[in-house]
Amino acid sequence: MVLTFGSPILLNRIVSFVEVPGSPAWQGYAFAVLIAANTIVKTVVGQHYTYKMSRIGLRCRGGLSVNVFNKSIRLSQSSLLKVRTYT
Repeated sequence: MVLTFGSPILLNRIVSFVEVPGSPAWQGYAFAVLIAANTIVKTVVGQHYTYKMSRIGLRCRGGLSVNVFNKSIRLSQSSLLKVRTYT
């Protein structure tokens, strides 16, 4: 959440830096580097979140498939005859 608001705040600082004459150049470079670092960290964190959620989804899907398979193995012959298939 903080990373989302980091770039606009730093951009505001850059605009303020440009408006004030005689500001040291290192401040402008520092703000530019901070914006780049903020964007990189935001991207890495977002991709890590997406990776983790995909992995959890895959595990849930696999577990559900195992449960359906185990249930189908335990069905009796008479129960299997009652099951309709829509093809």
